[in-house]
Amino acid sequence: MIELKNIDFFYKEKEFLLKDYTLCLNDKIKYWLKGKNGTGKTTLLKILLGILKVKNGTCVLNYNKKKTLFIPSTPFYEPYMSLEDFLTFYLNKMLNMNLDYKSINEVIVKLELESNRHTLCKDLSKGTIQKIIISPLFTDFQWDYLFMDEPFEHLDMDTCKLLKSKIISLNSFVLIINHKEHLLENTIDFERIHL
Repeated sequence: MIELKNIDFFYKEKEFLLKDYTLCLNDKIKYWLKGKNGTGKTTLLKILLGILKVKNGTCVLNYNKKKTLFIPSTPFYEPYMSLEDFLTFYLNKMLNMNLDYKSINEVIVKLELESNRHTLCKDLSKGTIQKIIISPLFTDFQWDYLFMDEPFEHLDMDTCKLLKSKIISLNSFVLIINHKEHLLENTIDFERIHL
């Protein structure tokens, strides 16, 4: 369970982004965090991840960090590693998943990355990099908590559909920020949180 009680947060003194804000999130529920640009969605996500500290109020972040996945809005990569090497590094070193070659190859095939397997990351499209960043969802690992900031960004429509289907099928806590309204608008699986 995650609970924020009467929190205040600001970047500049007295210019509150969140003022006396309270929120309770339950396990195994999917939430869609909505709001216009600049309303504090990513800031709230970073508070929930423990990356940012509130100025006042109480934060109870009671979840298993080892089974938590954060997909940021800005994909990251190592420019001079091949796609396959970076994917292996990302899954096994950064996320400590300890996947074997067969499992990593299954992810490459599932996300249609075979043709770029040996391409340096600096030469990949933003969509291909984003596929690497969402790849942990397409392993057998059971994530209990998913925090996703614009996970559909830069993806082609087929991969968006694949990702949406995967997210909906999960029996996990999900908090997603998404501006591509058409992808989730008619989905009853998400409770909406408006900022």
